[in-house]
Amino acid sequence: MGKNFYIILGNQLFDPKLLKKNKCNEVFMAEDFGLCREFKYHKSKIYLFLAAMREYRDELLKNSIKRILLGVLRQIQA
Repeated sequence: MGKNFYIILGNQLFDPKLLKKNKCNEVFMAEDFGLCREFKYHKSKIYLFLAAMREYRDELLKNSIKRILLGVLRQIQA
């Protein structure tokens, strides 16, 4: 059986049921370090972006969709 691999951007946090409907097995998401450092967004807005992606990661877990999240901290350490 083949895999359906999706790349999800921070502005594409659709209902996980839609992914299941399209037979999605695995999702990749990456938090953008540039969002946190290069652009002059308010700290609350950055928190909102990061929190939304992490909450979405948890929703994918509840729906049994394998997820790969590259976090901001990993990008700093690399």
